[in-house]
Amino acid sequence: MSVAAIVPSASPAVAHRMPGGGAVTEQWLGAHDVMLEVSGELDLYDEPALVDLLTACIFGGASRITIDLRPGTFIGLAPLRAASRVRRFLDRRDGEVEVRGLRRPLDRVWEAMAPPARLPDRCTGRTGSPVVA
Repeated sequence: MSVAAIVPSASPAVAHRMPGGGAVTEQWLGAHDVMLEVSGELDLYDEPALVDLLTACIFGGASRITIDLRPGTFIGLAPLRAASRVRRFLDRRDGEVEVRGLRRPLDRVWEAMAPPARLPDRCTGRTGSPVVA
């Protein structure tokens, strides 16, 4: 049985060629879940196109985006920076961005790029004056 038969809103995969020669395959797994699989090389030159693709996914209704880097042959910081921008946006809307297949040292970079923990509505600064987060 195909995925499309199980999940009515699943769609066929669409390949997007990146400016630097790599590719990203977009596969909707449900109404709000999309998988982006990277192949080839992605570097700084590809970041704007990747941000555009991620933004289009959000406007298409995605609240959960999975980026699979495992098939990629070279992954620079571009996908992480693009995913980080989208992660901050989706985090405010109870969405999620997951990046799979990170190799050292990029796995640590991704962890460091995580949005900070949310502060309470009101907290106390060092001087004792209230600070609104």
